[in-house]
Amino acid sequence: MANDNDDHGQPSTSTSTTNQRKIKKHLPLVNRSTSEIVRTYQKRFDSTIDDYNDDDDDNNDKRKQQQHSFDETFIIEDNVDGKMINNNNRIKTNRPPNSRWKQQRLPAWQPILKPTSVLISFILFGLFCIVIGVVMFISNQKIQEIIIDYTDCHRINPITNINQCEYCRDRWKFKWENCECLLNFTINESIDGPLFLYYSLNGFYQNHRRYVASIDRRQLMGEKRSLEQIRSDCYPYSDIDGKIIAPCGAIANSMFSDTFQLRRIVQNNHNDQPEKIHIWEKDISWPTDRQNLYQNPSDDNFQSYAKPINWSQNLYDDTILNKQNEAGFGYINEHFMVWMRPAAFPIFRKLWGRIDCRSLNNNNNIDQLPKGSYQLLINYDYQTVTDHLRISKKVIISNMSWMGGKNSFLSILYMVVGIILILIAIIFIIIFPKIKSNDNIDICQQHNHQNLPTNSEQNQQQEPEIKNHFQYYHSTSQS
Repeated sequence: MANDNDDHGQPSTSTSTTNQRKIKKHLPLVNRSTSEIVRTYQKRFDSTIDDYNDDDDDNNDKRKQQQHSFDETFIIEDNVDGKMINNNNRIKTNRPPNSRWKQQRLPAWQPILKPTSVLISFILFGLFCIVIGVVMFISNQKIQEIIIDYTDCHRINPITNINQCEYCRDRWKFKWENCECLLNFTINESIDGPLFLYYSLNGFYQNHRRYVASIDRRQLMGEKRSLEQIRSDCYPYSDIDGKIIAPCGAIANSMFSDTFQLRRIVQNNHNDQPEKIHIWEKDISWPTDRQNLYQNPSDDNFQSYAKPINWSQNLYDDTILNKQNEAGFGYINEHFMVWMRPAAFPIFRKLWGRIDCRSLNNNNNIDQLPKGSYQLLINYDYQTVTDHLRISKKVIISNMSWMGGKNSFLSILYMVVGIILILIAIIFIIIFPKIKSNDNIDICQQHNHQNLPTNSEQNQQQEPEIKNHFQYYHSTSQS
């Protein structure tokens, strides 16, 4: 039997892999205390094998050949001379440059999560969220709002301005040409500006996929579109008997068309006289929409187009054809641009105008809506109530804070997240000491049952046994 050991008594590389496999195979046969020492020798054995592999000349030659063949694949052939050139300026390679950034050798920092640091982080983030939520909630509560539901408002007599028994929602049932309703309300405390007037719809689903997709953006940019192109984007609201609708699509066809007038009741010689408050209808849409998404045709000619199916003639004349409209005409009408941005939820509000409180007499040019009695005159032109459908309509007069309009959802969300983080930290404080004490008890019980000797005695007693194991495995491998 040949001896494959070198001069120092260590196994050669030819039998190293075989011996290692046999040692791992017989490890389960060794008792528990012996296996720990076997692991120590196995680590030394593996490190010796790695040293032999690193110094192996054959492996180094293979690496050089592979590296040489890899470099040759990126050498470019010179088309002029037909020669292979290998200078730095003509070699193309997929390797990133040998820089600290490209080779990811920059210094990095990774936090070590310990129970104490995790606990402190939960508490700090929880307190931060609660403080932010409380500040936002207080600011939100300072916003003043007046909400008026006019879905079932009564029709007024156009001569006497007295409410009648009929409802404006029945306008399409009785085929009235128009319908106006007058609502009275009182402001108990002065409302500081700037003030905005919104309309709100409850139950209108603008987030439907087919509804959102029913639009032709190029038509709204002023481009001339063929009938086939319009039908591909806006059908069935694309044309009427072959005449293209402008603007086409389901979103434009369902445009909100009610109009509002705000009045203040002023007592003059024991008579109530309404004073009109001006509402700015300009600059109520997004600036990016006005600049990039909407533009009238070059000739501003809409006579060759048909009006949307659900639009009244008055709405079409005022929105599309009236060049004197304060909100603009055609596709650049501000009310049209506001409506053409669909809402994400069925309950939404959209801006209709900005209330100019300085237009009031005896207001000393103050941007404030004083307390008193007011009237809201509504031109009821948008149908939302039928036999199978009911969408409530509201008017909202509101001011703003540093965080926008009145909406308590975000502030409540911050506070809920902060409370959850604090609760998790409290649970962690209660549970962690118990888990730590149980682990310590288990470790102590394990050492008491085993009655293990000291490390020096254990090494002296079991090291010969391990060496015998290695000699046995080595001799069997040689045989």
